[in-house]
Amino acid sequence: MDEYIGSNWNPVLPISTDATFSSETTVLGTSVSYHLTWGAIVLSVIMGAISVVTIKISVSQAIISFFRWQYQIW
Repeated sequence: MDEYIGSNWNPVLPISTDATFSSETTVLGTSVSYHLTWGAIVLSVIMGAISVVTIKISVSQAIISFFRWQYQIW
């Protein structure tokens, strides 16, 4: 570890302590902010649909369980 103390080295990937995030990033000269935005929208729609289906299944199972208990239907 002593050989690194005081040495002037350059990291391969620069480390930034800035807390801000640029809304537009370029990868190989192409803008990816547009793709990230649409990807986030599609992902949120898919996750919302999964949540709705899960809630419907849970509610229907609760209703069925209630009526089975109420009328002793097994």
